[in-house]
Amino acid sequence: MDRSSLRYDLTLMLASLSSWTEGKGSFAHAVAWKDYDFDTLDTLQEDGYLQFGRRSKTMTLTEDGIRHARELLDAYGISLDPDPQPQRFFRLHLRFDFSSLHCMRTLLVPMHTTFEDFHTQIQACLNWLNYHLYDFRLTSNGENLFIAWPDYGTGGDPRDEWQMPGESQPRWLNAATTYLDDLLPQTREMVYSYDYGDGWEIRITVLNQKESFSSDVPFCWDGDGDAPPEDVGGEGGFEQFLRVLGDPSHEDHEWLKNWGEGQGFEHFSKREANKRLAHWQDWARTDVSSMPCEAQLAAFGKVLVPPATSERAQAAGFTVIPGGVSDYGAGASPDSLLSAFKDGGRSRADKDASLAAFATYLHGQGLKEKTIENHLFNVEFYLNTYLTRMGNASVQEGIDLLEGFLGNFFIHDCMWSSKASIKSTAASIKKFYRCMVWQGVVTQEQYRALCTQIKERQSDWIAELEAWERGDFDDDWY
Repeated sequence: MDRSSLRYDLTLMLASLSSWTEGKGSFAHAVAWKDYDFDTLDTLQEDGYLQFGRRSKTMTLTEDGIRHARELLDAYGISLDPDPQPQRFFRLHLRFDFSSLHCMRTLLVPMHTTFEDFHTQIQACLNWLNYHLYDFRLTSNGENLFIAWPDYGTGGDPRDEWQMPGESQPRWLNAATTYLDDLLPQTREMVYSYDYGDGWEIRITVLNQKESFSSDVPFCWDGDGDAPPEDVGGEGGFEQFLRVLGDPSHEDHEWLKNWGEGQGFEHFSKREANKRLAHWQDWARTDVSSMPCEAQLAAFGKVLVPPATSERAQAAGFTVIPGGVSDYGAGASPDSLLSAFKDGGRSRADKDASLAAFATYLHGQGLKEKTIENHLFNVEFYLNTYLTRMGNASVQEGIDLLEGFLGNFFIHDCMWSSKASIKSTAASIKKFYRCMVWQGVVTQEQYRALCTQIKERQSDWIAELEAWERGDFDDDWY
């Protein structure tokens, strides 16, 4: 019996909802009729959720069974409130602005929802990670509006960080204090943009605003097509990703399949989308930059240390335990860990400290351990091998050296270089520098320049790799 199946979940939920109480005081227990699929009941009993005899017509729900049933009801967005107040919902059609691919979702969203919460709900529905910038753009009463979260650096209008002086700017509204029903349905269309590097744009259309439900949970009504994973490299990268994923004989198939799983990629499932939407608040963005670096690390209580740096971490005063997790030792503290950032991370020890902070950042996003290890390996190689060779260049200087690394050194000197590893390494470096923005090591402008460089130059790096593999290169130049 598949313990992740819909039948398994529904049987336990229905047993809980149809149960009654027998006995009193400490002898009270929940009882339900045993009118369900026997194989499913056997599996639930094996898991400790039910107890019953073969000849009995009823069964008892254990404490674990009652608890897990409540968790499932919550996960599926089923309310046990006997008289919940109905809420008005928007029915919204979301369509990716693809040129050749297709992906759409239809969501039911409470009308009185902030744009920030709606953004978070989109992240949960698509299983994205919510660590890039975003905005909503629309026209209301002839006025162009730009709705986004206040920028982490300025605390105000996010356009101050990235729009050029003199540009014609729409009026900015704070996504955290602007509600959908402030502007909809008078305005029936808008564009949601996310990740200015990959450049995802989703066109949103209001289909209906007259539906009422006794719930406050958004719901995925319909959908078609797979959503791209984070950091796949725009539509072109997503097309290549799907081609390799659909070709088991491709040399990068297994690697890219594992990478996609680590990024949360899945074929569209309305059931899975709604399980995430039932807990959409778990995708909420944390304003990490408003916390001191010490508080960011203290909030986790532990620091992930890459295996390759564990000896140096011990030498620096950290207590390393199996699994690559390090507690603060007597000689180490958040202050000492982040002291590297004061001079930009030029020495080997400084770069190790920035790697530890990056590991904490990845761990806080809930990524799989294998995915975290891959990101740390890619970034450690860049910092401690390439930047060291380049005159012990600092973390900040590494932004300007990326072209020489991925366009030359990585292709010609690394035996594992491939199309997939170029993309993977670029994605890891992009994540690392996003973390460095939150730590205050690099600026938003430097990070955006890095993202633009990766987006514009990645195809050239891959072309250089292909030429190198064909032997079609300039011997004198190399």
